[in-house]
Amino acid sequence: MSGVPDFFTHMGGVPVGIPEVGPRTHIVSQHVVYFVDGNNGSANNGGTSWTDACITIQAAVTLANSPRHATDNVDVLIANGQYNEEVKITRTGTGLTDAAMLWKSGGTSVGLIGTLRLIGVGSGTFGGPIASGVFLYNDDDATYPALSVGRPNVEIHNINFRTEHDSGIANGSWYDSEGILDSSRHVEMPVVSFVDNYNYNHDGAGGGTLLGGAANNCLMRNCRINGNGYCGCVANSGGNWIWFDNCIFEYGDDYALAMVGSAKGTNAENVVSNCLFQANSDCDIYHATGYMNWVKSCWFAGASTTKNLNGYSVGTSGYSWIIDCHVYDEANLVAANNGGWSATGIQSASETSPLGATDLATATWSVIVSD
Repeated sequence: MSGVPDFFTHMGGVPVGIPEVGPRTHIVSQHVVYFVDGNNGSANNGGTSWTDACITIQAAVTLANSPRHATDNVDVLIANGQYNEEVKITRTGTGLTDAAMLWKSGGTSVGLIGTLRLIGVGSGTFGGPIASGVFLYNDDDATYPALSVGRPNVEIHNINFRTEHDSGIANGSWYDSEGILDSSRHVEMPVVSFVDNYNYNHDGAGGGTLLGGAANNCLMRNCRINGNGYCGCVANSGGNWIWFDNCIFEYGDDYALAMVGSAKGTNAENVVSNCLFQANSDCDIYHATGYMNWVKSCWFAGASTTKNLNGYSVGTSGYSWIIDCHVYDEANLVAANNGGWSATGIQSASETSPLGATDLATATWSVIVSD
């Protein structure tokens, strides 16, 4: 047995049940659960219970992300432990047709793909509502992130991620979930990646080039991501409708969270909420070729040399907001490449009243007066 005290117990031993994230936009066949226990599982097990648990996360993901379960909602429950893996959740693993991977304009599913959730269970180690005792990390010579997401409808809950890298892996030298090298992502290798590089007619009628993953409509909640000072924490390359909530991004190199485009095109309508950014170098959030992205109720604890928000010189962003956040210094939000971003309700150590600005490329801050 794994020692997990309750079927769905985590975060300090409080029974919380499987987290729900609002109504689904598609109909699925059934709800399936697989189990992972790195201390007591076996490579010969089928993952159907704690006594039959898989020993690796990838083994359970391969079962969950298979044609057998492509139209099911599947939860992968992960017991406390250290998991030294490069986990890949692929577009091709589902065996579904091209159209099942796609979403029409406005966020309506045109396929029947289910939701796959990775959930860390067991007692947490941080004494608070962040993560559990599940640690997933890759080796110092890895060319894949610790977790690569390349299909829609993936959720990650209560997991700690880190890398053992002691040097960065440059843009164009690391692989996505589908095993593709692509320099259009503009960033060095992250600890966790979401890649939508899937060039297809999203409104239904006709072919295209299948370039890579199709990570859209995903959620990452209650996670802690550590770049070890040599890698970025999380990169979203071309994905839409991805929500990062109640996470800690720390010790990222070059960036903590990157929201950039891909060969497919832009990233859009992504949300970052209730997150802490700390001890990252260069910048906390790095953006390029993105539209209608929202950052709200976050804490930026970086020193004055760390930009909280910084744009890439190729590819503009637009119609994006940073709202009700706390920063070390409001000047850390101002950068020449931050055109298309506005701010409101910003609290900083140097100001007693919330500030706002309409253009973070050349911001002139003003006090926000409430009624």
